[in-house]
Amino acid sequence: MFLVRNPDVPSTEMKGEHVVMDLVSGKYFSLQGTAGVIWQLLSSPHTEAELVTKLAQQYQLDEANCYHDTHPFLEQLLAKGLIVQRD
Repeated sequence: MFLVRNPDVPSTEMKGEHVVMDLVSGKYFSLQGTAGVIWQLLSSPHTEAELVTKLAQQYQLDEANCYHDTHPFLEQLLAKGLIVQRD
């Protein structure tokens, strides 16, 4: 299963910050740092394992610890409809 940004969710990048709007709630989200990197990676489909591997390499982390930190964030993005799953 691949994860990718929801194409119906508007976002923009400003000075290294990704601003994302949840059209359902009308709320804006500011994604900076690692969250911004994840958002940027999700501009194309990735499996969760691929994301974790890329982040672990980039930040020189153990993949298990990286998964532990990344998985809840991805679950939040999915729950808010900001990203979607694709086959």
